[in-house]
Amino acid sequence: MKSGGVFPEQGIPWRTLEQELSEYQSGEMPYERGVFERYWPAYPDEAYLASRSAQSMFAHTNLFSMNALPSLKRVERELREMVGEILHVPEDGAVTLTMGGTESNFLAVKGARARGRAMGITRPNIVIPMTGHPSFDKAGDELGVDVRRIEVDAEFRAVPSRMRESVDENTILVAGSAPSYPQGVIDPIEELSRMAADSEVWMHVDACVGGFLLGALREVDPATPRFSLDIPGVWSVSADLHKFGLCLNGISTFSVRHRDLQSLHTYTLPEPGWPYRGYQRIGFAGSRPGSTIAAAWTTLRTLGREGYVRAAASIHRSARRLAEGIERIDGLRVDLPPEAGILVVFPEPEVDLESVSSAMLERAWDVSTALAPPSLHILLSPHMEHIVDPFLHDLREAVAQVRGEGPRATTAFTYGD
Repeated sequence: MKSGGVFPEQGIPWRTLEQELSEYQSGEMPYERGVFERYWPAYPDEAYLASRSAQSMFAHTNLFSMNALPSLKRVERELREMVGEILHVPEDGAVTLTMGGTESNFLAVKGARARGRAMGITRPNIVIPMTGHPSFDKAGDELGVDVRRIEVDAEFRAVPSRMRESVDENTILVAGSAPSYPQGVIDPIEELSRMAADSEVWMHVDACVGGFLLGALREVDPATPRFSLDIPGVWSVSADLHKFGLCLNGISTFSVRHRDLQSLHTYTLPEPGWPYRGYQRIGFAGSRPGSTIAAAWTTLRTLGREGYVRAAASIHRSARRLAEGIERIDGLRVDLPPEAGILVVFPEPEVDLESVSSAMLERAWDVSTALAPPSLHILLSPHMEHIVDPFLHDLREAVAQVRGEGPRATTAFTYGD
């Protein structure tokens, strides 16, 4: 075993390592300045502190051995039950906990492919809007499924009639977003579900961003559309607990209308398939940290319905204030209503947004940009209303600076950088 580089020859005391980690973090952006992108979402203090304590209580546990840990088994079951209540999962339905939204969407494609195979489909395809998440392409590449991306309308929403034209006898799944990540708008899920039902195709909703916001937001703004399994034609929903579920990172959900659909993303290797014992896992992962499950359980129990409604109301207020303030900045406009925690800002032709993003970074604000069409992409969090005014002040200055100086050299980045 080689040592002497980063890997030390002898162990280092925690206090020394703690100081080293603090030094690593010292040059990073202050938390409140980064909540629109790199630190999103901002967690309510009471839920954050409680979930960290729960996480440490279960830091040694592995969900693979859940039957040997009755406490963890109960926590996991109750977490799935809470998710089921929030997302309107029927009694005959099922919730699978995953590590992230990509895995959740992957399971939807995997389940639909298995169903398609049973129907004799050998060259499967899925039909999604142009704004659908890249995880569908990733799943398609890995599973041998063709992904058909269909142009959206002027508001960047899926157009059911256009998508219907691409559905054929080999289509195994149709998907919509609630909301789409690039522009933050909600696809017409009810119309898409009727179209999918007419074609007898699996209808999946990617609500990884909005799944744990939209239900609470309906109590604040009744115009918020339905998106989940309370719509009869929806077969499955993916929703990230680590986004607007406000849970610590590393946990998403994949919910299906009928329990037998869960068997389509369950892997079984019966005895004597290998020398140990029979193997069965629901979902993709084998080992999973019990600490993440305990932290999420604690967040949902700490906040409760009232806590999520308060968070949704705060996001709603911040979105309106930001949109109104940005509309008053010469050179910027807000063309789309901020429906689900994402605010998208479009420029006038003379304003280079990459330069604006760079100028905001100089002012210690982290704001990302989308490519097509060019736009600022602002992710909202609850209880951050006190930073709206300073953010608008600096954004106004940044736009004026860029308009005066012209475009600057910027570094290209990819989604997730």
